Amino acid sequence: MSEYNSDEQWSNTDSAFFLEYGQALIPDRDKLEQIFIDLLPRNTQEAFTVVDICVGGGWLTEAILTRYPRSTVIALDGSESMLEATRNRLASYQDRVTYKTFDLHQSNWVDQLEPVDYFVSSLALHHLDDRGKEALFQRLYSALKPEGRVIIADLIKPNSESSRLIAAREWDEIVKEQSEQLYGNLEAYDFFQRERWNLFYYPDDPIDKPSRLLDQIGWLSKAGFNHVEVLYYRAGHALISGLKV
Repeated sequence: MSEYNSDEQWSNTDSAFFLEYGQALIPDRDKLEQIFIDLLPRNTQEAFTVVDICVGGGWLTEAILTRYPRSTVIALDGSESMLEATRNRLASYQDRVTYKTFDLHQSNWVDQLEPVDYFVSSLALHHLDDRGKEALFQRLYSALKPEGRVIIADLIKPNSESSRLIAAREWDEIVKEQSEQLYGNLEAYDFFQRERWNLFYYPDDPIDKPSRLLDQIGWLSKAGFNHVEVLYYRAGHALISGLKV
């Protein structure tokens, strides 16, 4: 989850809170991190390039750079404060990371890239509407090298009212549990409640445009991706992946 260039932009205060509490707000972040890593090469000495779409505070990029000493990352974000936080976090990897400010809602940023091996993204693409996601998936496919992969963790639009309420309740429960585990108190959970960040309870925020899971699987397949899979689903959050054969 990250800032981006848009008329409906969250504030620097929101960024600061997310950088502070993000690990508690994302369901099973450690598990998601492991799935991302498991989809990258088995050989940890392999050299490859990853584009992290909306890098946020850099937790995913850090995991990749640590695991793969010959990897390089292009870290994109619409927020200078997020990029600065990532630079500080990843100072020891500075020769392997390129930082770029971009606008997720514009398509030309993909066209300006050299072919890359992987696109990864965590809790960012729900800021695009259905049409925007479908168009982006097509561009990502074109920008990947053969055998390249896209890996996306994101919020998912529920199919029904009952599934919306299940996702909302589960997300609340997870944030409460993780707040207690990480901070020894409910400060992250209290923030989550106070700022009404559970979009499954408060779905009218104009910056959030999650799409149905089956639609996204279809758009990835239509773009040309093979082996499109759902490798995680919980509390309205999913991780999906597709391979360019």
